[in-house]
Amino acid sequence: MRHPSAVAISTTGDEHRMPLLRQAVENWTRCLRAEDSLFVTVDGGASDLIRVREAVGRWTSSAFRVAASREDRLAGVRRQGVAVNKNTGLELMMDNTKARHLFLSDDDTWPLYAQSLDKHIDSPLRHSMVCWGASRLTRSSKHFAEWNWPRGVMLYVDRRVVTEVGGMDERFGAGGHEHAEWSMRIHNAGLSPVEFPSPSSYAERGVAGAATRAGALWHCEDMRRQGESTADFASRKRSLTTIERGAADWTRIHAIMDERKGDASYVAFRAHDNGRASATLSSNLTSQGADK
Repeated sequence: MRHPSAVAISTTGDEHRMPLLRQAVENWTRCLRAEDSLFVTVDGGASDLIRVREAVGRWTSSAFRVAASREDRLAGVRRQGVAVNKNTGLELMMDNTKARHLFLSDDDTWPLYAQSLDKHIDSPLRHSMVCWGASRLTRSSKHFAEWNWPRGVMLYVDRRVVTEVGGMDERFGAGGHEHAEWSMRIHNAGLSPVEFPSPSSYAERGVAGAATRAGALWHCEDMRRQGESTADFASRKRSLTTIERGAADWTRIHAIMDERKGDASYVAFRAHDNGRASATLSSNLTSQGADK
């Protein structure tokens, strides 16, 4: 019998992302089992939480409960960045479930089939990701595919990975490379064979030879759609972007990457270790919940 899984979907609470969040919640729920857990973490304050609660109102009474111990800390909270939001998801999954298989997902990404999750769960990899694109593919073997740069839309880890290396470095701010540094640290700790691995089947070509198999298993807004022009793809991605970075942001991001090169140290991810707070919703797909 498969060990339980847990999923943390991260969102900003922006109005234009709510239709995607609704689809993400519905599709993740459809692919999970009764003993699995689902969380939604919100990077923002009380108004963002309200917007998310309304967006997933169809599930609020039965599938979601507000984690009251977190909601009372929302006063004055503003956007704290991708790493903080992802770490909140790790904290919830680690502290409120016994799940062995942990999935960190963006709000515009979801599995198309339950078997999409099995690709990661049944793999010998303790850490893997959804990745695609011929320019990023380095090589493929029987057990995994290696990529020269990752995608951050969906990251899988075995529970042991978080126990040993912790979470993402919150100094990255609004967002940029935090997931790449996390994957590199996991590899440096000897918990993955390469820095950016995926199941080997993601490197296989589709019927037309244009897209990797990831697109047959996952919906990701970052993927170019069939027949979509380069200009239309770029325009659609810009319309969904919530992060704006300046030269100073990239200078800081690259400095952190240089500092952590070769590092395998543990990075704290729990709120009580770093003083941050997040708005959180949790599912009752399992009897365990974030407010217990």
